[in-house]
Amino acid sequence: MHATTIASAPADRATVRLRRRLGRAVVLSYAGALLLPAPGLWLRHTHTLPLGPLLRLPLSTAPCLLWLVLFSAGLQVRVRELGRVPCRPSALLAGLALHLAIPLLVIPLVAYLLHASPDSDDGRA
Repeated sequence: MHATTIASAPADRATVRLRRRLGRAVVLSYAGALLLPAPGLWLRHTHTLPLGPLLRLPLSTAPCLLWLVLFSAGLQVRVRELGRVPCRPSALLAGLALHLAIPLLVIPLVAYLLHASPDSDDGRA
């Protein structure tokens, strides 16, 4: 078996450190939300960020959370592997096709199952 070695490049070391701590941060954030729900309820609404006397930037939590999910998913990719992506466009296209096709197949199935369930919210029993 190959021994696991710590990557020597500074970017690889940084991503390894972030990966190790990301799981703990997620667990702590869920525990914090369970114990203190008020900040999460406050974040549900759009807020404005003043950028000077005349300009206000509306901020919504959903796009910020999407950015965070994409950022954390990007941490799973090794920096060395990014250089190999142009050499294998078929793998990139297959991954893109799967990421687009799977939700398009799963969402109608879940909608059908929810519609067919006897405990729907439309008042029928």
